[in-house]
Amino acid sequence: MLSWLNSLIPALSSWMVLPGMAILGAALVSSPIIIHLLNKRKFKIVDWAAMDFLLDADKRNRRRVRLENLILLLLRCLAVFLLGLLLAQPFISRLPQSSMASLLGATQFEHIVVLDDSLSTQVQTGTQSAFDEAKQRLTEMVKSLAEDRNDNMLTLILTSTPEERLVNGVRVKSDSVDELVATIGDLAPSDLAADLPALLRTLEQELADQPKNINRTLYVVTDLRQREWEHDEGARAENDPAKVVARIAEEITAVYLLDIGGEAYKNLVVSEIRPEGVLVAGVESRFDVTVTNYSSTEARDVTVRLKAGDALPLEMNLEKIPANSSETVPFSFTFAPSEATAESGAPAPLEAIKVTVDVTSQRPGEEDRLLADSTAIFPARIVRGIPTLIVDGDPAANPQRSESYFLKHALDPSGPFLSGVTIDIVHEQEMETTSLAKYQVIFLLNVYHLGEKVMQDLDRWVKNGGGLVIMPGDHVDEVTFNKEFFVDGHGLAPLRLNSIEGDETRETWSQFRIVDAAHPLLAVFGGQDDPALELTKVFSWWSTEVAEGEAGKAVKIPARFNDANDSIAIAEKSFGEGRVLMTSIPADVDWHIWPIFPNYVVAMHELVRHMAGDVVGSGAFRVGEPLVQRVDLSDYRTDAELRLPRERKASLQARDPAQAGKETDGDENEPKTDDEPPVTAAGQTQWEFVYEPAVVRGFYELTLTRTDGTPEKKLFAANIDPGEGNLARVDTVALQQKFGDAPVTILKAASIGSLTGSGKQWELWKIILVLAVVVLAGEQLFAWAFGLRR
Repeated sequence: MLSWLNSLIPALSSWMVLPGMAILGAALVSSPIIIHLLNKRKFKIVDWAAMDFLLDADKRNRRRVRLENLILLLLRCLAVFLLGLLLAQPFISRLPQSSMASLLGATQFEHIVVLDDSLSTQVQTGTQSAFDEAKQRLTEMVKSLAEDRNDNMLTLILTSTPEERLVNGVRVKSDSVDELVATIGDLAPSDLAADLPALLRTLEQELADQPKNINRTLYVVTDLRQREWEHDEGARAENDPAKVVARIAEEITAVYLLDIGGEAYKNLVVSEIRPEGVLVAGVESRFDVTVTNYSSTEARDVTVRLKAGDALPLEMNLEKIPANSSETVPFSFTFAPSEATAESGAPAPLEAIKVTVDVTSQRPGEEDRLLADSTAIFPARIVRGIPTLIVDGDPAANPQRSESYFLKHALDPSGPFLSGVTIDIVHEQEMETTSLAKYQVIFLLNVYHLGEKVMQDLDRWVKNGGGLVIMPGDHVDEVTFNKEFFVDGHGLAPLRLNSIEGDETRETWSQFRIVDAAHPLLAVFGGQDDPALELTKVFSWWSTEVAEGEAGKAVKIPARFNDANDSIAIAEKSFGEGRVLMTSIPADVDWHIWPIFPNYVVAMHELVRHMAGDVVGSGAFRVGEPLVQRVDLSDYRTDAELRLPRERKASLQARDPAQAGKETDGDENEPKTDDEPPVTAAGQTQWEFVYEPAVVRGFYELTLTRTDGTPEKKLFAANIDPGEGNLARVDTVALQQKFGDAPVTILKAASIGSLTGSGKQWELWKIILVLAVVVLAGEQLFAWAFGLRR
């Protein structure tokens, strides 16, 4: 008897929470029967005269009474059984609505687990990280499924690889559980941010195509951060992760959000390392390091440390960082010139220095619970000087009379100190044979005409990030200039030339009126009240104008003249990825006397740094983004090697950016040979090396090979998305409300083991309770009616 019960209880447990209560209810069904039998026990028969009339009446009603008693007995037995069944809490598998055949044939259960492995899951929740807890709970789940009598399958998807399934519909049995546990144990958190909306939408589409005769339950193991679960009201509604989850829940058995997070932990993040301009060897460079305090309370005694290569680290202390705010710390550092530069004086190859910044708190366990984002890196690409090309449109036999004389001495003065700028000077007629690729800044000084090919090269060079400075003088023809450079506001120049204004006799003059005192070219004046402005006399200038509707938008005007027409002195515009600055005065002293003052030297150096932009390229990008290096195939070969973090390597082939993602026929756009570089349909040789996506943070070293066989290395650095450091949690009550009536439940991750034993549940207690009430009411009604008839 005991062995029979031991086998019966597990069988009932597949559709009851407390099968013992059902067995007890079934046993108690005998109580109404016993009471009925006791009521029919034998009594001593005593005959008396009036009994004959009663016996006759009893014979006539006996059959009816027996039927009524049987009905009452059955109702009482059913009532006792239903009460026991109610206490047993029965349930059935909740299946998607389909045909009855599918309903009756659904015997399989697929447990789909979406595991958040983003950087934020590395937060320490106690003795272990949130991700370690997730792995522990998943291991418990797999073992529980292996012991369950149902046909269980497991599917595991990581948020870092939403298009892949780490485990795809593997049956969880005793012979597969060890392998599954090992797979889970080998998991490690990624450096990527989680894109839950995209993953869930993909999963929704996949589930829509799956057969409906399988119980499917979705478990989203998440730390429930606002960053991932709060929907931007300005974004598309279908991207709301809560809405997607609710739609999925309506099509499958149920959805559980398993919380591996905790309180809104405090966290300090190195959110940005920003160099100020180009990093030049021998010239003091500045880094602005931004530290963000993701916390509702201020952080105190925070130390920020910067280390460049093998040099001694620099440290700065922040007394406090207010709650949910950022502070920027400036560091000044001078990169030593390379030995090759110091000995030969010739331009040395680009040198790369690894820069690391980390932030520490006096109470790291309290104010910084996620240490993974407390360090950031930067690839410092050091140049001997900012390569600058000066195109002199008015050379002279006497060097002091040439257009480039003052600018040359301002940018690269003689002496033992490095200026941070390297210059080449050419005449405008030499531009057709000059390669622009090696320059970051180009000055066009009083240039009359460049020709169609040079203009195309110059246009492409600026669009790719170059900085162009145009300084027209009396050799410039306004008609030719406007046709080549202005092009009705669509060309390189931000201004149209009209005519030369001012006083050729130099008896009257105008002065600068500063509009934007923060502009690098004008910052040396220190504002409009600087006495140097009174000495800076401008006798002649070009009358100019901006294309209609462009002033204040695409074209910025940092300075004007104080003449009657409020003439434009300086204008700047973005052009592609580069920028163009134009003055209405030339670079020599024919029209003004600014070059003779010391602040002119400082202004020109600041201008070069400002215009240099990012032609060298900072090399810094975020994890999850592609690593891109543009090259001119007339200078480089089409193959390169990339050294990745964790001692891995990859081989890359240059590709035509215009053909990226397009199908090609044959070898039309394939590299030919190193001697015959491939060209695009437009005849360009600007191609790119791409490695995508970079999924691991760290330094990446790309080794290019020049056409002469010389290797050239470029350093890149991939940092994590600083937004991952915001550990603020979503309001779970509000989130649950967004699910509406969909079967979505938010639970702690520790509950995962109790969710897998029964397939998934559709509770029947409400139906049983109604039936029990109906049966008891019916029993009372029948007993009253039968009693009246007797």
